[in-house]
Amino acid sequence: MLAVAAPKNDPREAALGNFLLTALGLGARGRWSERKYLLFELLVQYGVECLVIDDAHDLSMPHLIFLKELTDQLQLAFPSQTPLGLCLVAAGRGAAIPLKDVFDQPETMWMQFRRRLDHVHPYCRIASHTEGEVRDILLALEQIYRPSFPALNLQQWTGSIYTWLTHPLLDPQKSGRVIMDHLMKLVMTALQWSYLRGERDVNPKYLEAAAEALTLRRDTIHLIDAGEGNEDTNDRKEGPSSESNPK
Repeated sequence: MLAVAAPKNDPREAALGNFLLTALGLGARGRWSERKYLLFELLVQYGVECLVIDDAHDLSMPHLIFLKELTDQLQLAFPSQTPLGLCLVAAGRGAAIPLKDVFDQPETMWMQFRRRLDHVHPYCRIASHTEGEVRDILLALEQIYRPSFPALNLQQWTGSIYTWLTHPLLDPQKSGRVIMDHLMKLVMTALQWSYLRGERDVNPKYLEAAAEALTLRRDTIHLIDAGEGNEDTNDRKEGPSSESNPK
C-alpha cells in the first residue's frame, strides 16, 4: 500500500507524480516525461497493490486523469498482475459525496473510471468514533507520549472526554460520535499545558479547560495588543493558572 496526500494549489499531474515518487524514495529531479514511466515500473517493482490518496477533494482534473492513465497502463503492461487498487479519501459535509459529480459526467473516460469503483460499495462514509474507539485512541496516545509523561493515564478520562466532545456544539446532529480533530485538539492542548508545568501525567484541570475552550469559549475573540503582548503570550503558553478553577 502506498499512501500520499493530494497536492494543494498545484493542479499539474507532475505534482501528484512527484509525491508518489518521493514516497517511493526518489527525488523530484529530472524531466517528468521520463520519470513518469519510471514511476510505473517502481510501483510494480515494489509490489504496490493499492494507492491511497488522502485529501482527495483537492485533486484537480489533471490529477484524476493521471490516476486513470496510471491504472490503465499498469493493467495493460502487466496483465498477469493484480489490478492496482485506488482509494480516494476525501473530506465531505452533509449528504454530498466528494468527487461524485465528476465521476457522474457522461464522457467515456468517466464512464470507464466508474467501472473501477467497487461494485457493491462504490462510496463509503467513515463514521466518527464511538466511546470505545475513543478509549483505544487514548491508549495509543499514552504509548506515544509515555517518554514525556511517565505516569500518563489518559484512558481513565475516556468517559469525561467522550461527554465533552459530544456536546451539542461539537455534535450538532446528535450522532453520539467524536470527531478525531476535536479529540486531538483537546488532548494535545491539555498535554502541552501539563508538560509546561512539569507534570508526570495529564492534569485533569487542563483537560476540562481544553474542553471548555472547544465548546463554551470556541467563539471567544482574543485581543492582540503590542503593549500587553507579554502577558497574553504567557497565558497562551501556560494555559489556565494553578489558581484557576475551570467549570
